[in-house]
Amino acid sequence: MTRRPPSVADLERHVEQLGSLVDTAGLITDPAQMAAYERDWMGKFQGRAFAVLRPRDTAAVSRLLSYLNTHRLAVVPQAGNTGLVGGSVPDAAGAFVLSVERMTRIREVDTVGASITMDAGVVLETAQAAAREAGLMLALDLGSKGSCRIGGNISTNAGGLKVLRYGHIRDQVLGLEVVLADGTVLDGLTTLRKNNTGYDLKQVFIGAEGTLGVVTAASLKLHPAEAGRAVAMVAVDRFEDVTRVLGAVRSTFPGRLNSVELIGADAVTLVATALDGARSPFADTHTYAVLIEVGSDDAAAAAERERLETVIGRLIEDEHVADAIIAQSEAQAEALWLLREGVPEAVGRTAPVHKYDLTFAVGDIGHFIADCDLALARVARGLRPIYFGHVADGNVHVNVMAPQGMSAEGYRALQAPIDEAVFDLVGQYRGSISAEHGIGQVKRAYLDRNRSAAEIRTMQMLKAVLDPHGILNPGRLLP
Repeated sequence: MTRRPPSVADLERHVEQLGSLVDTAGLITDPAQMAAYERDWMGKFQGRAFAVLRPRDTAAVSRLLSYLNTHRLAVVPQAGNTGLVGGSVPDAAGAFVLSVERMTRIREVDTVGASITMDAGVVLETAQAAAREAGLMLALDLGSKGSCRIGGNISTNAGGLKVLRYGHIRDQVLGLEVVLADGTVLDGLTTLRKNNTGYDLKQVFIGAEGTLGVVTAASLKLHPAEAGRAVAMVAVDRFEDVTRVLGAVRSTFPGRLNSVELIGADAVTLVATALDGARSPFADTHTYAVLIEVGSDDAAAAAERERLETVIGRLIEDEHVADAIIAQSEAQAEALWLLREGVPEAVGRTAPVHKYDLTFAVGDIGHFIADCDLALARVARGLRPIYFGHVADGNVHVNVMAPQGMSAEGYRALQAPIDEAVFDLVGQYRGSISAEHGIGQVKRAYLDRNRSAAEIRTMQMLKAVLDPHGILNPGRLLP
């Protein structure tokens, strides 16, 4: 359905009325100030905001959505605007942006029930600190934790670095407060661990990318704080050996394995070259580095480090591991993690990039990487794929860098054929086109690669019920 922007006169009237529903700081109309809300952080998506609405509480969100729905005005919910698929910025047709960035209240940290209840605009790192101060841990952990916000994490069903042990955010959410398109406040902000009373409505909004309602608050599980961690990195030359490493550490550390991360050789080299303080711990180049983290109740993590040393020693004896390093201090652990967490920054500093967030059966990942190299070589000469990700749950991030010297504008013309090549392979391997980043604008046309016609129809029917006028994040997720 084609959206028509309101006339200049109507728009002025709507902006004035919406401004009356929030406080003075709740409305931005200055083009210079709106620019940051109209563009994604990578600079790949640029749209038009009629105005930026910045409510301070749920009641204000309700008033705003009620007005927007009555007048059939499109609105894009926005949290930290750190997404990678263009799901949180308006398009060229224009929309109002509803930012939850001023909704930053931590409502409760329950140390007895082990939960945290907070507004949707709370920055993830702030929530982690609040949990830590209470002697507990919020398990969600992302590279963008200093800027992403809880509402956006929930709306994209964020994964992160500890999915292996604690699951996606879907597994962490106890309750949600959501404002529907017509302004109705759906108050499901419970901290109950058991509540078998009909449909679990919160799950409808997790991962819905703001297309069904605006998340305004959430209650999340907290966990016992980890006193320490044992961290190691091993070098391997065949993907079959990656699976051997994974199997060995899984069986050795049941319930305590936080992360098993894959970093391709080109990714290690790129980070070591582009980022200050980063360097490979290995004298020789190997096909993959595998980063392992085990949580510990002991600050020194001595027992876990000893077990890790033992299992890695066996893998070296059996010739599944070519080289290894076990961090002996927190500083060494951070240095190893920099080689993994620094990949996106290093890529961004080096060349224009197209990013893919894929899932496969773990055993298929090595074959996919080999086939992807060949497929990309057929698309254009000089494409430089960088592979890394959460190998234990089958999640591979593929960052395809532009050929040397190609401009960002020139590289945009290659996005469609690269998309086709990558997503065709995903289909062949029966994988997923989105492991944790969502669909947004980028993957909307490819949703049928993963979802059947019946599933997409069912999602569209749900959208029609909850947002009959289609005002919430139009042009995202659903075809």
